[in-house]
Amino acid sequence: MIKRILIANRAEIACRIIQTCKKMGIVSVAIYSDADRNSLHKNMADEAFYIGSSIASDSYLNIDKIIDIAKKANVDAVHAGYGFLSENTNFVKQLEKTGIIFIGPSAKSILDMGEKSKSKKILEKASIPMLLGYHGDRQDYDFLQKQAEKIGFPVLIKASAGGGGKGMKIVHKKEDFKIALKSAKREANAAFGNDHVLIEKYLIDPRHIEIQILGDKFGNYLTLADRDCSIQRRQQKIIEEAPAPNLSEKTKELMAKTAIKICQSINYYNAGTIEFLVDREENFYFMEMNTRLQVEHPVTEMITGLDLVELQIMVAEGKKLPISQKEIKIKGHAIESRIYAEDTNNDFLPASGKIHMLKWPEYQDKYNIRIDTGVKSGDVITPFYDPMIAKIITYAKDRNIACHYMTKALSNTYIAGIKNNISFLRSIIRYNDFKGNNPKYISTQFIDKLKSDISKQEENKVTDTAIFIATVGIFTNEFENSNFPYKENFAGWQINNLKNTSRTYQLNNDIVKCYTDFKSIKLTLNNKKTVNIPYPKNISLDSFECYIANKKYTATTSIYNNKLYLFLKNGQHIIFNLKDSEAPVFENNKTSGVLRAPMTGKIIAINVKKGDNVKKGEPVIIMEAMKMEHTIYAPISGTIANVNVKTDIQIDEGMVLTHIEK
Repeated sequence: MIKRILIANRAEIACRIIQTCKKMGIVSVAIYSDADRNSLHKNMADEAFYIGSSIASDSYLNIDKIIDIAKKANVDAVHAGYGFLSENTNFVKQLEKTGIIFIGPSAKSILDMGEKSKSKKILEKASIPMLLGYHGDRQDYDFLQKQAEKIGFPVLIKASAGGGGKGMKIVHKKEDFKIALKSAKREANAAFGNDHVLIEKYLIDPRHIEIQILGDKFGNYLTLADRDCSIQRRQQKIIEEAPAPNLSEKTKELMAKTAIKICQSINYYNAGTIEFLVDREENFYFMEMNTRLQVEHPVTEMITGLDLVELQIMVAEGKKLPISQKEIKIKGHAIESRIYAEDTNNDFLPASGKIHMLKWPEYQDKYNIRIDTGVKSGDVITPFYDPMIAKIITYAKDRNIACHYMTKALSNTYIAGIKNNISFLRSIIRYNDFKGNNPKYISTQFIDKLKSDISKQEENKVTDTAIFIATVGIFTNEFENSNFPYKENFAGWQINNLKNTSRTYQLNNDIVKCYTDFKSIKLTLNNKKTVNIPYPKNISLDSFECYIANKKYTATTSIYNNKLYLFLKNGQHIIFNLKDSEAPVFENNKTSGVLRAPMTGKIIAINVKKGDNVKKGEPVIIMEAMKMEHTIYAPISGTIANVNVKTDIQIDEGMVLTHIEK
């Protein structure tokens, strides 16, 4: 029996594993880095050990340190979640030498399937359908260039050792191949400690469908339905659902049989996922196998009623699977939305910073809402790790209702202090081509093709009504809570006798005058439009109710760093700059020759030096943030006047990197 488990991971997945440990009466042991000293997973665990600095290679990727802690903590087993060391053969082998159980497949299975190049070779012999590509060991640039040309563009460069979109580049022209290859290799090495890549034909407009499998050490296998993970940006999933809509039962059965065949061919056990690309005619091609628990496993749990982590632990203990394929009943539909700290208006660049306020939707049980997260209000999203904040999962009897519940959940999830993708996710769920029980054709290019249309769905436009509600939020925060430093045009306020009071506030470029006798409030916008409203009700630290033109509005507000975050229950999430503090303008997105850092991160490469001539659109500087590379291009043609940074240094968002003179 497993009585003590060390979780070799952090954040959301660590918290998820701890929940099952508590349910099973197993002692959970966490590890934490400098960045995670006050983390949720550290505080949730029964025991926690310091592992090292915030840099992943010194902490969550440090095999020797983790095994040393596992010995000190006297654990029976280790669960590595997903990412980091979850598919590291060397880690599993070293655990086996110490007699500590790895909650996952054998080292051989990980070696066979965890490296995509090797898995392709093995499965080609088993006649598993797959795309044309090169999966060999040769990695010299000229050779790989020739292989790409032989396959035919567009091609996909893919890191052999990992997933999550890291080390993955789409190349449409041969001229761009070597630059993309160098970037993919750097990214793969930084994320997985292995820069080996494979090249394969890039399939236009496919669906990304996967089969969840579970096997025990006695040769018994289960397929736990299918998932559609086609909604992606930067080759990384952001919305997943189960079961896959608009896919024939015949194709699903064939894919499930193929998944079992793959597992049998390598004597696989524990949880795993077989991923396929599916074209419009429902031809499917093996893409990869993930020899671990998937990020999106909750949607499978919702439609099967199973706890996949619990089943993983049982298999690791050497037990047989407690259920048969016939006993598995697929009921209803589940959708998962991944909430990331990122800028959806700037190519989904990851964001970092403090989460000033984090509020989850109310009535979670009523609307079958599940929240999987590893952060809380006051936590900091750092540039060291993946920027995922949480996963919201909704479940209903059919897809249409599940979409409706997800819209409600996203509308009532409030995050202040850091950029995030909540509004964009909500717009996708509400988009006509996505929602409903019979969505139109969904593919991995869904966002790329429809991003501008999807963005138009967002309801975050600043209206006069929104400005009035925001002004009420500032006023109630100042006078009811007395914790807001914004004071302008002070006019005889005495809290004891509530004398008539006036204020003038500036929100973005709008001026609002506020006058109240604490029975009603008179608001005048830009000396033109005036409304009179009753004094707001049910005022708390961050929320209130008010009536404008006899319509009730329930608002939540948060004031942080001279910004007001306004959240309304209809889904509007609006940010106002207060007073004169405008958000920093990154001139590299406009016509200026100043290039600023679009995020906090590390400089990986500088392609220019002072005096060089560059053309508009040429790559100038490459940064790394959140384990992904980001290229900054020349906004204009001209001469490099100066370079203010060097490689391998950490820089902050907004820092001037270089300047181009016309």
